[in-house]
Amino acid sequence: MKYEVDWDSIYAQVPEVMGLPELRMKGYKWYGPYYLSGAECSRRDKLVVMRGRKGDGMITVSEQGGDTKTLVSWLIDYGGIQKSEVYRFLAQKEHRDYIPVDRGYDGPERVVENWQWTLAGGGKKQWCNPLFWTLASIWGKEKVAEVFYRYGITDGLRSKQKDVVGTRFWYINRQREILFDKTMFYKPNGHRDHDLHPMRQYKLADGYTKICYFGEHLIGNDDRPVMVVESEKSALICALQFPDYHWVACGGLKCLLRLGEIKNRKVYLVPDIDGAKEWAKVGPIWKWWEKCKAGIVGPKWDLADLVMYKYGK
Repeated sequence: MKYEVDWDSIYAQVPEVMGLPELRMKGYKWYGPYYLSGAECSRRDKLVVMRGRKGDGMITVSEQGGDTKTLVSWLIDYGGIQKSEVYRFLAQKEHRDYIPVDRGYDGPERVVENWQWTLAGGGKKQWCNPLFWTLASIWGKEKVAEVFYRYGITDGLRSKQKDVVGTRFWYINRQREILFDKTMFYKPNGHRDHDLHPMRQYKLADGYTKICYFGEHLIGNDDRPVMVVESEKSALICALQFPDYHWVACGGLKCLLRLGEIKNRKVYLVPDIDGAKEWAKVGPIWKWWEKCKAGIVGPKWDLADLVMYKYGK
């Protein structure tokens, strides 16, 4: 049986639908102190629930710095709703007045102009962000500078909360279009500073809606396999240690689903350990942790953590 779901009404009552009472509406998105699983988190905006921009009823649930699921998938995986019952569950919800979604920019898709990237430091061969110097202490300044230059990385903005320079990753597709930026903040030891949120200057709401893999522009016509990891930092570390492969980052499950863009290449998915189950739904994964001695890897490690463990001491 096909059930009619009033998605506008469902979006208006997301906290009740998901059973997460601490979700709060801000700027037409729901934010709350939860991990993707629904477990409580100290960060008030860790979980984000938002409507699609194309009016198709799509509601997505995202963990900042983590994966993204549709609301339907979330209810099945974490909400205790059986797959066969999820649409019945949604269709039977009482009506709630519609919350309008601010569509923001309503023009054609935009890309970052080359001069804007250059003005932000693109093309320069010097960096002062902590991540660069952490990696330079292991692989040497010259080698790290070469990798940063190839990936098009620049220094990011300086945090107003802490006196630290961010690392600005630019997503550039195979057509050499610069799609958007992402500034991340790292501590002197190379670990993410989770007190400082990632930043984008070229935002979805302003029309920068195209997506690609980080490092996608480096995939040439050679026969080197393409290795897909989750984080930009992991792609850099693996590119430094294993230069015989093309290393790209998806940044989350949403972009991972774009494997069709490189379907004619030999592609290997290299997930974090705790993301293996979700990634396996997309394609074959390399279970790199199975080759490690027992007790070495942590439950949430990625391949870059192992590389840093072996070579970063």
